[in-house]
Amino acid sequence: MKKGDHLFLVDGSGYIFRAYHALPPLNRKSDGLPTNAVLGFCNMVWKLMQDARNTDVGVVPTHFAVIFDYSSKTFRNELYPEYKANRSAPPEDLIPQFGLIRQATTAFNLPCIEMEGFEADDLIATYCRLACEAGGDTTIISSDKDLMQLVGPTVGMYDPMKDRQIGIPEVIEKWGVPPEKMIDLQALTGDSVDNVPGVPGIGPKTAAQLLEQFGDLDALLARASGKRKRKKHRSQTRKFEAVGAFRRIEARTRAEVDRLLDAFLDMKEVRFRKMGIANVFGEPEVRAFFRTLFTEALAEGKPSFVLHGLEVAGKLRAVTGSSLSGKRLICEFGAIAEDDLAFTSPGDFLFFDNIQEACQAGFGVYDFSVGDEPYKRLWCDIETQHFEVLVPLTLKGRALALALRQGARTKAIIKNSPLIWKLTKMLRRKAAGQAAPAAEDDN
Repeated sequence: MKKGDHLFLVDGSGYIFRAYHALPPLNRKSDGLPTNAVLGFCNMVWKLMQDARNTDVGVVPTHFAVIFDYSSKTFRNELYPEYKANRSAPPEDLIPQFGLIRQATTAFNLPCIEMEGFEADDLIATYCRLACEAGGDTTIISSDKDLMQLVGPTVGMYDPMKDRQIGIPEVIEKWGVPPEKMIDLQALTGDSVDNVPGVPGIGPKTAAQLLEQFGDLDALLARASGKRKRKKHRSQTRKFEAVGAFRRIEARTRAEVDRLLDAFLDMKEVRFRKMGIANVFGEPEVRAFFRTLFTEALAEGKPSFVLHGLEVAGKLRAVTGSSLSGKRLICEFGAIAEDDLAFTSPGDFLFFDNIQEACQAGFGVYDFSVGDEPYKRLWCDIETQHFEVLVPLTLKGRALALALRQGARTKAIIKNSPLIWKLTKMLRRKAAGQAAPAAEDDN
């Protein structure tokens, strides 16, 4: 190739499966050999060649090649054995047509290219680079999202089924990121078609937003690794030092259990009163239960329940209660004092120290337990979704299930709307006889 040349690369494997599913079963009369995929493939290639000559595709190619997958096993299976493990074998009536399709490609006087250990995508990417280095342009005949990372100033795509050119603007319109970030986006979302896992709870839209916010996957991973949290922790340390001494406390005696639990219960009482809802920790039996739980754990060699607190200037500002389960340390509850130091996020400071100690102690996971509070999402990189399943058995049960589902939808609508949620909290406080909080309390 030379400067000014234009290379067409056809995703032959993609063509095969489109052709197979587009036509009903057809067989050769002489021996019953299936031929529907061969016929469909030839029709598609012939139409593409005619369109290219008529400039309907947009450009006239000087070079043309059809690229195929060699087999189902590639170097990717060595890197990740589960790669494409979810795929079943090709249909039995398609397998004998693979060889005929390659013969048909040669009959069109087109290069038929494949290489053991590599997919068609790998070869297409290589030829795109070589064409670019030679000063030529390339059009990839495919709509496969895996190939969109190649789109650029000298590489475009063409979807023959939709008669649509795919350039940089089209990739951004479809995925919310430019072609050079498609690798990062797919790393976050995974690919269920190829059995490649992504980050739980992250779809294309969220991935695009994260990449727009942090720039690329490396920056996002750096953020997830805790660099920003360590910087914040150092800043919080300076703030605490400015108002007096501070220390992290682990309850090791009955007196310390009582002190930390009393502080936690007082913090929750203030919080619930401010929110205008019932204090679930208000009953004497509930308080006695927690006291017994953490006090009895002190007698264990490795306590299964433990209390931690952050004391600043002689006052407890944050408290957490955790349980131990194997290699998992689970934060069951937490609270912060809503006082003059609340703006310093003492809860985050205590979480940081708890997590750091858990790592040093050999725990594999620090678990924030059940809940979808925003602060948990800021810490967590693993999310497990829980679902409630209702199976009504009677007419009354169906009515109850419908009411519960409708109630859940209503709650979701209210909480997902900042304005409605703010008004709801105001009404709830008013109904409980509470004064409206200062503006920053809702932030």
